[in-house]
Amino acid sequence: FRGKTDENGEITAVVPNSKDKYFDISSVAKDYMYTSKKVNVGDKNQYDVYVDMNKLEIGYVEVLRHVYFDFNKSNLKPESYPELDKIVKVMKQNPYLKLEVNGHTDNQGSHEFNIGLSQRRAEAAMRYLISKGVPAARLRAKGYGETRPIASNDDEIEGRELNRRTEVEVIK
Repeated sequence: FRGKTDENGEITAVVPNSKDKYFDISSVAKDYMYTSKKVNVGDKNQYDVYVDMNKLEIGYVEVLRHVYFDFNKSNLKPESYPELDKIVKVMKQNPYLKLEVNGHTDNQGSHEFNIGLSQRRAEAAMRYLISKGVPAARLRAKGYGETRPIASNDDEIEGRELNRRTEVEVIK
């Protein structure tokens, strides 16, 4: 289903009968970062879903949760393409937009290795965006290694996994 919102930002969709009770909702709008969420409608006939969208302002950072690389390598896995394709769409909808692709690691390994790995990963994601038509002049890549954790590195699932990430940041 594709549609446009009304003057209140609302849209109505009829979901077909299905054994699958989970549906992905995505929203895209000019001047805003795309938003995706998985919704469990269960056995309800009607379900209200609210999607908050973030304005594309300088300094805004979006963590790309579905960008993947092999262990200790910088080759982009194909499972990453749908997430990066959403960024391509945002870039094409907003021709003024410039992004820095940020690479991050956990604290395992040396600082030098992590900085290099995160830089190569950021560059790999940036190359993919360029290959899909985003002008290189609107992108830059920066590897931060383990210097900007968003969680504790003491725990693999709750910490280190979250710290190994790719982000896009709106820049001037």
